[in-house]
Amino acid sequence: MSFPLDPTSLAPTSLDPTRSQPSGFGRFRSLVAALAAAGVVAGALGPAYAQKSPADVAAQVKTVESQLREAEAGKENAAAHTLNAIERLQQMDPTRDVSAWRNKAEDAFAAHHFGSWAAIKARDIRFWLDDLGSQKGLYERAGSAQDFARIVAKFDLGGTLARMESRLAKDSSLLEKNRKTVETMRGFQEKANKHADFVAEEAARMGASAREYQEVTLLDARRLAREAVVLTDAGLKLSPRHAALTSGRPALDAMAKDLDKRFEAKVYTSPFHKKNAGMVVFSSAPLAPGKESASAVKKAFKAGEPIYAGIYLDGMLRELVNSGTSAAAVSVVLYAGGDQVGKFDYAVPGAENEKSFLALEIFPPDAAKAVSAREALAMSSALDDLAPGEHDIEIRVFARQHGMSDNVKLATGEFAFNGTTGMATVKERFEALYARVVEETRMPKAKKKDGGLEKSMMAAIGTAGWKEKPVRAVITEGEWTQYRNKLTGILLSRDIAATVAVKDAEGNCKAFDLRMYQEAAGSSFGKTQLGVVYGDVPIDCDNVNK
Repeated sequence: MSFPLDPTSLAPTSLDPTRSQPSGFGRFRSLVAALAAAGVVAGALGPAYAQKSPADVAAQVKTVESQLREAEAGKENAAAHTLNAIERLQQMDPTRDVSAWRNKAEDAFAAHHFGSWAAIKARDIRFWLDDLGSQKGLYERAGSAQDFARIVAKFDLGGTLARMESRLAKDSSLLEKNRKTVETMRGFQEKANKHADFVAEEAARMGASAREYQEVTLLDARRLAREAVVLTDAGLKLSPRHAALTSGRPALDAMAKDLDKRFEAKVYTSPFHKKNAGMVVFSSAPLAPGKESASAVKKAFKAGEPIYAGIYLDGMLRELVNSGTSAAAVSVVLYAGGDQVGKFDYAVPGAENEKSFLALEIFPPDAAKAVSAREALAMSSALDDLAPGEHDIEIRVFARQHGMSDNVKLATGEFAFNGTTGMATVKERFEALYARVVEETRMPKAKKKDGGLEKSMMAAIGTAGWKEKPVRAVITEGEWTQYRNKLTGILLSRDIAATVAVKDAEGNCKAFDLRMYQEAAGSSFGKTQLGVVYGDVPIDCDNVNK
């Protein structure tokens, strides 16, 4: 059965689109587009370059170092070739710090070919500052302060002007030969100072939003405070003596450090958790948060061996999906060789989503003792479907607030699965889990009786295009949850949890946990529609009405 929502196709976000965004939350996208035309490294602007192998990176490092030696010796065009090689290296390995090499190459270029160097820098910086001016120096809902900082570092206005003045001090004849270019370069600082004014205002707004958010969500408050510091530092590279940036930085830095400390104390259950935040970690035994042992972690399993996992979140689940007191829909998706082969969906009730660790039972040693037979069934089913042989398994964990379509990627992890032998054990365990789930599953007790609503829920299944026939609907919440626009207070919709049993053409039954919603139409509501589908479980058809 196809699900209405595919977590792998949804853009991650941690913000409620109906809630007003904090001031200064990001306005770089127009700047990004313009700087792409200026030849700035694409890795700093959005599309990520695929990282090359360590051998390729090592070879490129040797190329950079070799060409840099030639540039420092004054070989014609060597400095330009070195800068190009550095650019290529950064594309291959975006996390590598290339600033030392770039500074040396720039020094060599300026020392041996001052006129050409100054003309190129003047052209690039003029384009950059002029485009910033056309965009009022800032951005409109784009990447991040980190992106902006990388762009500022790329053009290195302060370092460029200092390098120019150093060369002029050593050789006064360079001024006469390049007076127009030098005067143009010296005029850039005045422009940069004006842009720094905008940066200061933006950093101040981010800081104010961080202070406001810290009582609501440490996750967003911490991120905003960090971005405010990064943005301030970038502004100081544009205008090193800027009064507002200089005076405001200590308070922003102190707030960011305080929020870091509070966030880590609340979110990370142990140093192990902090190290593995955003990761799915695997073991042959259940992982207990705060009591992990690094020696228990495994990255390879043979078919038939127990497989457990711990999902270590980099934030509280409630904050990551912005669910508040609402339930969070979690999707655990299993891939083999890049292809999706399994999926398990479940709901974390609002009262339980103040957590930063989720346990995952992939292949328990005993079907009868599985803590979550439904979860283990979904995961073992995926393993059972694999062909004998070796497989690279990846697990991605997503979540969303119920009633919302945007998914947040919570964590990922990989392990090697050797199914050369032992697949018979996998099948046997899967079948035992299936039999247990079918035997144990019952429809939940209704928390609300409404024959008309139940009938409309079954009709919504048909409207959604499901091939299975709905045979019973049980409402599992006592009241509707209403959704209003956070700015205007206008009622938008309401939804409610339910379990619907369906029967397929072969006579097999499944029970789906889901939510049904109705859109508001003034003071009334429209027809019942299918919302979030959390997951399904096989059920004996004879037990559907018990």
